Amino acid sequence: MEGMGVLLRMRGSTTVGAVAVAVWCACATVAAQPAPARTGEGPHVRVELITDRATVSAGSLGMALRFTLDPEWHLYWQNPGDSGGPPEAEWQVPRGVRVGLIEWPLPRRIEDAGLVNYGYMDMVVLPVQVAVAAGLPRGPMSVTTSVRWIVCRSLCVSGKASLALTWPLPESERAAVPAWSQAIAEARRRVPRAAPAGWTADATAGTDSFILTVVTGQRETGGVFYPLDPGQIDDTAPQAVTPVSMGLRMHVRKAAQLVKVPAALRGIIAFPDGRACEITATVSRTPSR
Repeated sequence: MEGMGVLLRMRGSTTVGAVAVAVWCACATVAAQPAPARTGEGPHVRVELITDRATVSAGSLGMALRFTLDPEWHLYWQNPGDSGGPPEAEWQVPRGVRVGLIEWPLPRRIEDAGLVNYGYMDMVVLPVQVAVAAGLPRGPMSVTTSVRWIVCRSLCVSGKASLALTWPLPESERAAVPAWSQAIAEARRRVPRAAPAGWTADATAGTDSFILTVVTGQRETGGVFYPLDPGQIDDTAPQAVTPVSMGLRMHVRKAAQLVKVPAALRGIIAFPDGRACEITATVSRTPSR
């Protein structure tokens, strides 16, 4: 009897755009159950697996979860903000295949019933990278996933679906690959990158707020800070931005429940011109002079 495949829980890395060191696992044997489809549905959402390849060869290929939401409903980023939780996926893959963590495109601030969440509306593509080893057996290759999510609009509804992709794709789906490939590439372009080597970031902790200073080498006219770690800042509070000659300075209010000043603030700094980079600002309790 073939060994059961290892289930990989992929909740999205705390480092944006990181790829998991996934587990090499055995081919799965499945009990007599309906085969998962490429698409699934839940209340107020449709989810599907898409790929940028019609066939598989050794190397890497792109795959993504694409969520299409009803108007005014939203799905969550890796840090959901004041409420909710991000999508989760458990992958079952053949021997010689590994699946990376979800790559998170830049979210938006969503105000809902007095709360501020970080997430996506209308439609979002969440890419994952798939590595395929050389020497796979000939024949079709399937990847399956169990996906769970929460969508909200004043009230929240959970959903789940079992999805699968099998390569080579059937003729009925091959015509969609160019559009899928473009959607995956566009989503990856919206995934924040590591800050350039010349940037610096630091923060000072005041009584009720953090003063975050980001030096980029140019005067910045504005910015939004998206925290990667929940519970550090007050997500509902306005972020006051002051341009400085070589970057910007930002006041962000501490979370009311924060009892200990963190060693660092990790997050995404997004600028009006579309740049978005991950920063880690070491926190000092004594303002710089």
